[in-house]
Amino acid sequence: MFKGVLLGFMAFAAFAASDAFVKSLRGSLPAYEAVFFGAALGLTALPFIKGSDDRWRDVVRAQRPGLWLVRALASAMGSIAAVVAFTALPMAEAFALIFLLPIFVTILSVLVLKEAVGWRRWSAVVAGFIGVLVVLRPGFRVLGIGHLAAIVCGLSGAVSMIALRMAGPHEKRVTLYGAGMVGSVLVAGLLMLAKFRWPDLAQWGLL
Repeated sequence: MFKGVLLGFMAFAAFAASDAFVKSLRGSLPAYEAVFFGAALGLTALPFIKGSDDRWRDVVRAQRPGLWLVRALASAMGSIAAVVAFTALPMAEAFALIFLLPIFVTILSVLVLKEAVGWRRWSAVVAGFIGVLVVLRPGFRVLGIGHLAAIVCGLSGAVSMIALRMAGPHEKRVTLYGAGMVGSVLVAGLLMLAKFRWPDLAQWGLL
């Protein structure tokens, strides 16, 4: 149990550091480029995830190809939206909206997975939405693309997690991990071609 807690802590610490680096870019690179290079770097972890019985084609060969595609697209969309949100909003405000993710997961678990949700969890959902309204203060301020991007990031993350839950019993770890990374590389790679700009040395350090 301690090992799991430690790994979870390290993972979230890495995510926080990555988000801070993205914020430090200050929009000097298109969001698509930041996502592409980040996901490409993430692919270097595949040799450590790949089991002895796994084949490299298992990264993209799924038993549930529809769920693989959903997870790939949701991961790409969520990553791009996150970069836009962190570029346009203060970190605390962006995180407050992105953390709608567990609320979206709860709702989707009822609609898609047909899970039973008690009144305590629904109370937490309502409280979460009230918290978001406090952050957004609709009617008292102008909401921009950053706010929309943060909400899209949370929703995309929830869709990706639901797809992971559904595909998990049928897929290998390398397939589940590969969906998120390969999807982001392909989608962001295609979108960045129109306005590609080679990163300078400082930008490489932040990527």
